[in-house]
Amino acid sequence: MPFADWKADATTEKSVVAVCFNRALFAEWAEASEALQASRPGNDDVEQLASRVVDLTEQVEADKQAHTFTFETVPYSVWRGLVEDHPPTEKQREQNKYLDYNPDTFPAVAVAASCVEPELEVEDAEWLREHLPRLEFDRLFEAAFQVSVGGGDLPKSVIAIAKTLASGLRSITAANEGSPSPGSVDA
Repeated sequence: MPFADWKADATTEKSVVAVCFNRALFAEWAEASEALQASRPGNDDVEQLASRVVDLTEQVEADKQAHTFTFETVPYSVWRGLVEDHPPTEKQREQNKYLDYNPDTFPAVAVAASCVEPELEVEDAEWLREHLPRLEFDRLFEAAFQVSVGGGDLPKSVIAIAKTLASGLRSITAANEGSPSPGSVDA
């Protein structure tokens, strides 16, 4: 097959990250979840708490689905240019000699460059960094990083588990069918 055909088959890597923007709602959910975990079975409030956690979970999930970010691969030359434009400081380099970008400036630039939905300016990504909890922004940066730098191989452990499960499921027969092998026991 000619390489031109391979190029025609190529697609860019994508990643979608959903973020709850209503942090007050998220805090309410966390508080209700903790209260439910701390409650004792048989208490009158357990059913009410459980119902409240389910309701809040649905609200948080709805908020997250309303705030999804789609990241797509940034071409190598563009990514390298961004990295070169945001080199680590001498102090950062002393702390980590393998660091090739400035962790204070590069993440927002990378998020803005690779986020295709919604389209973000660097100022938007900086706003996200300043207003979202640190771990939430880190999830956005991780998605931006992975789609442009991450590997393309499937984890061997996942493949092995999938093959084991698939072969195990194929060997299961319905109760009204005969056994697939003489050594099997019908239930």
